Amino acid sequence: MDAKRDDLLTHGYGVAFPKRPTGHYCSVNTYLLLALVLVLASSVQGILGFGFGMITMSFAAMIFPMQEAVPLVTGYALFVNGYLVWQLRRDIVVPGLLPILVGGLIGVPIGVASLQHVQEGALLIVLGTVMLVHILWSLRLSDPSALDLGRGWAVFAGLCSGAFGASLGTAGPPVVMYGTAKPWDKNQLRGTLQSFFLICCFVQMALYMKSGLLTAEILKMDLLLAPCVAVGGVVGLRLSRNLNQDGFRKVVLAALLLLSMVFLRRGLIDLGVF
Repeated sequence: MDAKRDDLLTHGYGVAFPKRPTGHYCSVNTYLLLALVLVLASSVQGILGFGFGMITMSFAAMIFPMQEAVPLVTGYALFVNGYLVWQLRRDIVVPGLLPILVGGLIGVPIGVASLQHVQEGALLIVLGTVMLVHILWSLRLSDPSALDLGRGWAVFAGLCSGAFGASLGTAGPPVVMYGTAKPWDKNQLRGTLQSFFLICCFVQMALYMKSGLLTAEILKMDLLLAPCVAVGGVVGLRLSRNLNQDGFRKVVLAALLLLSMVFLRRGLIDLGVF
């Protein structure tokens, strides 16, 4: 990572965090902050079915190099998705899961291969723009299932999510966009998405290990703070029970809008626009 890019990632949020390697070089304060972020991120994941990667990566990318931050966050995602899949296992829509999973298994190796050379700025701007178009179009329709374009688009959404997740640690938006275009209730959406994320995380971790990106220090941090992920997942599932179907859809679209703004800003900062 060159000096200019490193400085953008370190100072792009208005807070100066010195980049450091993982493991014993991390201070106690860093562990405590990461623990709080994990509780918040896994709570959001439990409520919405997505958002964990974006929230956690927003913090982790300020502290660790991307080549360490992405495998670290993927390890935590493995824990929270595993828990949520178990809790929502009866709501998984298998016919809807299969096409996005096919795409995801194609996209993950692409993302892992590009991690060491990824240019985040352009990818984030494209992703944020696509999300904005989807949100604006969704708000014009009373029936979100009218957006369903078939299995081909499902595979494409899975491929994009697999690639984004493996290279940027943010797999959610493309498959969330696909899922909100299906006539699924909130539990079916979350159960199906969690299953996709879980399987992709397993593949990612295996490929990170094979490529040397997954180190013993990263695994140590994953295991040490895993209880924080469990706490957040339990809280998120309990809070989600108070949301009706229409309210849930509105929250999902609002969260996607926020995500798109974050991605666009990060992309412009990374490209040196401001």
